[in-house]
Amino acid sequence: MHVAAVEPGGHISVPPRRERLSCDGNPMIPARLGRGDQGMVQKSVVLVVDDDALVRFATAGLLEEAGYRVVEVPDADQAIDLLEQRPDIRIVVTDVQMPGTMDGIRLAHFIRHRWPPIRLIIMSGFRDAVPLPVGSIFVGKPFSEQVMLSALSAFASGGAPD
Repeated sequence: MHVAAVEPGGHISVPPRRERLSCDGNPMIPARLGRGDQGMVQKSVVLVVDDDALVRFATAGLLEEAGYRVVEVPDADQAIDLLEQRPDIRIVVTDVQMPGTMDGIRLAHFIRHRWPPIRLIIMSGFRDAVPLPVGSIFVGKPFSEQVMLSALSAFASGGAPD
Protein backbone atom coordinates (compact mmCIF):
# COMPACT_ATOMS: atom_id res chain seq x y z
CA MET A 1 0.00 0.00 0.00
CA HIS A 2 1.24 3.49 -0.78
CA VAL A 3 1.60 5.73 2.22
CA ALA A 4 1.66 9.49 2.21
CA ALA A 5 3.25 11.33 5.09
CA VAL A 6 3.34 14.92 6.23
CA GLU A 7 6.95 16.05 6.30
CA PRO A 8 8.35 18.79 8.56
CA GLY A 9 7.10 22.12 7.29
CA GLY A 10 3.70 20.71 6.35
CA HIS A 11 4.56 19.30 2.92
CA ILE A 12 2.93 16.11 1.76
CA SER A 13 5.06 13.45 0.13
CA VAL A 14 3.17 11.19 -2.26
CA PRO A 15 5.03 8.66 -4.40
CA PRO A 16 4.43 9.17 -8.14
CA ARG A 17 2.07 6.82 -9.90
CA ARG A 18 3.48 4.58 -12.55
CA GLU A 19 0.71 4.77 -15.09
CA ARG A 20 0.76 4.40 -18.83
CA LEU A 21 -2.04 5.76 -20.98
CA SER A 22 -3.55 4.00 -23.96
CA CYS A 23 -4.07 5.82 -27.26
CA ASP A 24 -7.56 6.91 -26.12
CA GLY A 25 -6.19 8.45 -22.92
CA ASN A 26 -7.41 5.71 -20.56
CA PRO A 27 -4.93 4.30 -18.07
CA MET A 28 -3.39 0.97 -18.95
CA ILE A 29 -3.02 -1.02 -15.75
CA PRO A 30 -1.27 -4.36 -16.18
CA ALA A 31 -3.26 -7.38 -15.05
CA ARG A 32 -1.69 -9.01 -12.02
CA LEU A 33 -2.59 -11.42 -9.31
CA GLY A 34 -3.84 -9.81 -6.13
CA ARG A 35 -3.43 -11.14 -2.60
CA GLY A 36 -5.04 -14.56 -2.30
CA ASP A 37 -6.43 -14.55 -5.83
CA GLN A 38 -5.42 -17.99 -7.01
CA GLY A 39 -5.68 -17.83 -10.78
CA MET A 40 -7.76 -14.64 -11.07
CA VAL A 41 -5.85 -12.34 -13.39
CA GLN A 42 -8.26 -9.48 -13.98
CA LYS A 43 -10.82 -8.04 -11.60
CA SER A 44 -13.54 -5.43 -11.90
CA VAL A 45 -13.04 -1.75 -12.60
CA VAL A 46 -13.63 0.22 -9.41
CA LEU A 47 -14.42 3.93 -9.24
CA VAL A 48 -13.20 5.60 -6.03
CA VAL A 49 -14.97 8.88 -5.14
CA ASP A 50 -13.52 10.93 -2.27
CA ASP A 51 -12.74 14.63 -1.99
CA ASP A 52 -9.80 13.92 0.34
CA ALA A 53 -6.92 13.30 -2.08
CA LEU A 54 -4.85 11.33 0.44
CA VAL A 55 -7.72 8.98 1.31
CA ARG A 56 -8.62 8.61 -2.37
CA PHE A 57 -5.00 7.86 -3.29
CA ALA A 58 -4.53 5.35 -0.45
CA THR A 59 -7.81 3.58 -1.23
CA ALA A 60 -6.97 3.41 -4.94
CA GLY A 61 -3.51 2.06 -4.12
CA LEU A 62 -4.94 -0.66 -1.89
CA LEU A 63 -7.39 -1.74 -4.58
CA GLU A 64 -4.74 -1.69 -7.31
CA GLU A 65 -2.44 -3.85 -5.17
CA ALA A 66 -5.33 -6.30 -4.79
CA GLY A 67 -5.60 -6.53 -8.58
CA TYR A 68 -8.52 -4.20 -9.27
CA ARG A 69 -8.42 -1.67 -12.08
CA VAL A 70 -9.12 1.70 -10.46
CA VAL A 71 -10.25 5.13 -11.61
CA GLU A 72 -10.74 7.96 -9.16
CA VAL A 73 -12.51 11.31 -8.94
CA PRO A 74 -12.96 13.89 -6.16
CA ASP A 75 -16.74 14.48 -6.33
CA ALA A 76 -20.15 13.14 -7.33
CA ASP A 77 -20.48 15.26 -10.48
CA GLN A 78 -17.25 13.90 -11.92
CA ALA A 79 -18.27 10.39 -10.85
CA ILE A 80 -21.53 10.63 -12.82
CA ASP A 81 -19.69 12.01 -15.86
CA LEU A 82 -17.22 9.12 -15.70
CA LEU A 83 -19.96 6.50 -15.22
CA GLU A 84 -21.67 7.82 -18.35
CA GLN A 85 -18.42 7.40 -20.30
CA ARG A 86 -17.16 4.13 -18.78
CA PRO A 87 -19.64 1.24 -18.93
CA ASP A 88 -16.86 -1.06 -17.66
CA ILE A 89 -17.09 0.35 -14.10
CA ARG A 90 -18.66 -2.37 -11.93
CA ILE A 91 -18.07 -1.11 -8.38
CA VAL A 92 -18.19 2.38 -6.87
CA VAL A 93 -16.52 3.14 -3.54
CA THR A 94 -17.70 6.55 -2.33
CA ASP A 95 -17.20 8.74 0.69
CA VAL A 96 -20.30 10.27 2.27
CA GLN A 97 -19.17 13.81 3.12
CA MET A 98 -18.19 15.60 -0.10
CA PRO A 99 -18.67 19.12 -1.43
CA GLY A 100 -20.62 19.70 -4.62
CA THR A 101 -24.13 19.16 -5.86
CA MET A 102 -24.61 15.90 -3.96
CA ASP A 103 -22.99 13.96 -1.16
CA GLY A 104 -22.02 10.28 -1.31
CA ILE A 105 -25.40 9.00 -0.08
CA ARG A 106 -27.28 10.90 -2.78
CA LEU A 107 -24.69 9.72 -5.31
CA ALA A 108 -25.17 6.10 -4.22
CA HIS A 109 -28.97 6.36 -4.56
CA PHE A 110 -28.57 8.02 -7.96
CA ILE A 111 -26.26 5.22 -9.13
CA ARG A 112 -28.61 2.54 -7.78
CA HIS A 113 -31.50 4.09 -9.74
CA ARG A 114 -29.60 4.81 -12.98
CA TRP A 115 -27.16 1.87 -13.07
CA PRO A 116 -28.72 -0.88 -10.90
CA PRO A 117 -26.03 -3.54 -11.56
CA ILE A 118 -23.20 -1.36 -10.19
CA ARG A 119 -22.12 -2.49 -6.73
CA LEU A 120 -21.78 0.19 -4.05
CA ILE A 121 -19.45 0.55 -1.07
CA ILE A 122 -20.16 3.63 1.02
CA MET A 123 -17.44 4.76 3.41
CA SER A 124 -17.55 7.36 6.14
CA GLY A 125 -16.06 8.30 9.46
CA PHE A 126 -19.57 9.15 10.68
CA ARG A 127 -22.04 6.49 11.72
CA ASP A 128 -25.23 8.46 11.08
CA ALA A 129 -28.39 6.43 10.58
CA VAL A 130 -28.87 7.21 6.90
CA PRO A 131 -30.78 4.82 4.62
CA LEU A 132 -28.35 3.18 2.22
CA PRO A 133 -29.33 1.88 -1.21
CA VAL A 134 -30.38 -1.76 -1.30
CA GLY A 135 -27.43 -4.10 -1.72
CA SER A 136 -24.78 -1.58 -0.71
CA ILE A 137 -22.10 -2.13 1.91
CA PHE A 138 -21.08 0.42 4.54
CA VAL A 139 -17.40 0.62 5.54
CA GLY A 140 -16.46 2.83 8.48
CA LYS A 141 -13.37 5.05 8.30
CA PRO A 142 -10.68 4.51 9.16
CA PHE A 143 -10.82 1.02 7.70
CA SER A 144 -8.29 -1.77 7.55
CA GLU A 145 -7.18 -3.32 4.29
CA GLN A 146 -8.98 -6.51 5.28
CA VAL A 147 -12.31 -4.74 5.84
CA MET A 148 -12.26 -3.07 2.40
CA LEU A 149 -11.08 -6.21 0.61
CA SER A 150 -13.75 -8.28 2.42
CA ALA A 151 -16.42 -5.86 1.22
CA LEU A 152 -15.18 -6.26 -2.36
CA SER A 153 -15.01 -10.03 -1.94
CA ALA A 154 -18.65 -10.07 -0.82
CA PHE A 155 -19.57 -8.79 -4.28
CA ALA A 156 -17.38 -11.37 -6.01
CA SER A 157 -19.00 -14.19 -4.06
CA GLY A 158 -22.52 -13.34 -5.04
CA GLY A 159 -23.56 -9.97 -3.74
CA ALA A 160 -23.79 -7.77 -0.73
CA PRO A 161 -25.40 -8.56 2.56
CA ASP A 162 -29.01 -7.38 2.84
